[in-house]
Amino acid sequence: MQYTQLLFFAVIIVAFYFLFVRPQQQQAKRQREMVARLSSGDEVVTIGGIYGTVLSTQGDRIRMALADGSEVDIAPRAVSAVVPALEDAEDEDAEDEDAEPLMEGSAETSEADESPAQDTEAGSEGSDE
Repeated sequence: MQYTQLLFFAVIIVAFYFLFVRPQQQQAKRQREMVARLSSGDEVVTIGGIYGTVLSTQGDRIRMALADGSEVDIAPRAVSAVVPALEDAEDEDAEDEDAEPLMEGSAETSEADESPAQDTEAGSEGSDE
């Protein structure tokens, strides 16, 4: 009986590690790597949703230029993502255009979803009289 309880707690601890601790560690590692790769000229977005261009990185501060010409210092952990360059975005748009169109059945499904709502409205108007 004691061994089954110990085994149960061991399984819970291992599950907790793989469900919560390890993913958090991996996310923190990706954040550190992204900040370490930042260089002057990179366009970034902060966790507050502010877009700017990196001017310099100095230890625990990143100097960032905003669109209106002002400069701010931010903490490296405040960088949410590096915005892809315009050329990368255009390449992705071209790939989206090359994608196959939606299946014809999807348009029919949306029309079928709208029809009962219209019938119900018409039916309720007639029942009021």
